Amino acid sequence: MILRHVFEPTDNNRLANLSGAFDAHLRAIEEAMGVRISRREAAFQVEGGRPHAARALALLEMLYERAARPIPPEALQLALVEANGTLALSGMQAEALPPGADGIVLHTRRSDLRGRTRNQ
Repeated sequence: MILRHVFEPTDNNRLANLSGAFDAHLRAIEEAMGVRISRREAAFQVEGGRPHAARALALLEMLYERAARPIPPEALQLALVEANGTLALSGMQAEALPPGADGIVLHTRRSDLRGRTRNQ
């Protein structure tokens, strides 16, 4: 499947921060998500399986929003782990959870806590 997206508003600094030095960020996303990314200015094309391409495009959109400043490699790796974890969780069967586990609620001081990987 081929997905196309044009980032608006076009901002060359954000595009440079999103792509990384010599497109290093794009290559890391390609390798981790199992897709092929090509870009021409603000127009991106993502090729791969339907769930992988959609997830990679969503990741690119999220990173573009954060690309006002350079994206450090650690932030990129964390975003990749979260994106791959979400992809793995969506592919799991519902029977993987024990019976009655769908109603479990954790009460913590922070309401934004969530697992980042499948094992958390």
